[in-house]
Amino acid sequence: MPTLDEELADLEKKIRQLKIEFDIFLIGGKKTPPRNLQNTVESSIQRLLEEKHWTYSQKFKFQTVVARYSSYRELWRKKLQEREEKGRLRDEEELQQLIEHNLTAIPEEKAPEAFTLVTEDPSRELEKVAAMYQFLQEAHQKVGSSSFNMDIAKFHIFLQNKTTEIRSKTNCKAVEFQVQVDLAEGRVKFSAKTKK
Repeated sequence: MPTLDEELADLEKKIRQLKIEFDIFLIGGKKTPPRNLQNTVESSIQRLLEEKHWTYSQKFKFQTVVARYSSYRELWRKKLQEREEKGRLRDEEELQQLIEHNLTAIPEEKAPEAFTLVTEDPSRELEKVAAMYQFLQEAHQKVGSSSFNMDIAKFHIFLQNKTTEIRSKTNCKAVEFQVQVDLAEGRVKFSAKTKK
């Protein structure tokens, strides 16, 4: 029978896997959400809630893991609701205005907070695309902007189209996308440039 520490480690692993699978689903890589794995995670949490023999550190770790899972679950609920409502997505032109696109520019000095994605084909890097999308959402929250409400699937399509466009125009191997948070100016910068 597994120890409490092993069960906690297994729960963390399942939650990480669930997050990856939900992100892939939201990008459009899967047709249905990973409900079976989600049910497994929730059963594990329920079973551990009934456990009586915790050490202080185990109890603290369990509460931290459950809090993280709860925040993910709320985010997924909102995303699924947005999908159903279908009217809050930006179109391609609006997103195009987000990009500061200068292929020959010298890279600016990095802002204190930034996320960089170098890719030849975003469809092969769904986890990184999902991570960039999450960073972009959080960046807008940090600067107090509610303007970014794009669906992750549309964001993925945009990155795919932009990568194809830049690679065909410049004959480069990869494209570097970067999100920078400029707290001083209260805005989020999104840029793309060639990567040799």
